[in-house]
Amino acid sequence: MSAKLRAVLWDLDGTLADSEDFHSAATVAALAEHGISASRGRELIGQARPAAYQYLCERYQGVPDYPTFSAQVDRHLIPLLADTRPIAASFAALQRFAGEGRSQYVVSNSLPNAVAATLAALDADRYIRGWIANDGKADAKPAADPYLRALAAIGCDPDGAVVIEDSHAGTASAHAAGLFVIGVGENHDQIGADASYATFPDLSPEQIIAGVGK
Repeated sequence: MSAKLRAVLWDLDGTLADSEDFHSAATVAALAEHGISASRGRELIGQARPAAYQYLCERYQGVPDYPTFSAQVDRHLIPLLADTRPIAASFAALQRFAGEGRSQYVVSNSLPNAVAATLAALDADRYIRGWIANDGKADAKPAADPYLRALAAIGCDPDGAVVIEDSHAGTASAHAAGLFVIGVGENHDQIGADASYATFPDLSPEQIIAGVGK
């Protein structure tokens, strides 16, 4: 790990954006269109939509084909995302790191239209260099591909970057890419991160790696 990190790679839903409930609500509403009553469980957090779809098919009868289901989820989800609010401590860190000249990327398992809608609601584009979504061009988290793509886009080695995540799938993806992971959120201490906090601390990535405040 280099002394000064060049890049910070952020998960989006539940990490930067308070948007996970919108994704859950849209999934429940899409299932309801087919007479399926589902609860807003946390078991799908961090899952790419194809993986979530497979889980739902195994749990419920009557789930439609994937293209139909995905379109129905989006019809409910995209309008909801317009009301997305930032997770305050994480967004403050995003702004702080941008001011320090660090390259920042968002790396999400959500589909491109959902990522674009969420970032627009947050007005976050000014702070990031770009974003990686589940666009079907590579494997989604927990595979290493999403974070490797972000590193390649920035031109940065794993030892020059850090990841902020809130899910098992995201942590596994980042670790597979050789990255240090900071866990945040409700389950911060249960996702296998290298350091974890309920909310992002007022510390630099270098201080977190060094264990300051622990």
